[in-house]
Amino acid sequence: MEKSNEEIEFVRRRLEKYEEEGGPYDQEELKNMLNLCSKIMKEVYSNGLFSANEDFKEVKTEDIKYLLTPFYQSEILQKFIERRDSMLDLSLKFYDEFFKVLDNYGYFDKDKKKLFLILRNKEIEENQNIKVSDNDVNSEKKQSIELMSQNREQKIQAYKQKNALSERLKVN
Repeated sequence: MEKSNEEIEFVRRRLEKYEEEGGPYDQEELKNMLNLCSKIMKEVYSNGLFSANEDFKEVKTEDIKYLLTPFYQSEILQKFIERRDSMLDLSLKFYDEFFKVLDNYGYFDKDKKKLFLILRNKEIEENQNIKVSDNDVNSEKKQSIELMSQNREQKIQAYKQKNALSERLKVN
């Protein structure tokens, strides 16, 4: 796992650099990073680093960084330009996986879990609405300002919580 330790650190540093730069993203490097994350996940599963039967306190400190791998995979997928719809759908699946792991370890309190489920359901609905509204451009115009304002506030709150969670995981 020593090589995986270096690889996960490489992925983390590159993603942080991408966040600072704001793009454009080297698509080939993103593919390599995604393959690296997939390789790391295979090692994590083959070595049985995490178990549904253990408590978060039982996870070795040096292994906590591997909990972030699905999160990194999701972040990488969002930066792809080609096949954008399918990449975003796959990204959501990796976010789901990441949150399932955290939920399994009891990392969320009830309010955060409820917010995640609400936002996740809204994202699914929005994705379905976008696909349907491609045929009907006027349906987008009918959405009220109040609803857009509520969605914006929820997204801001989710973004803040995501950043806070990311910072907490970096500290640990």
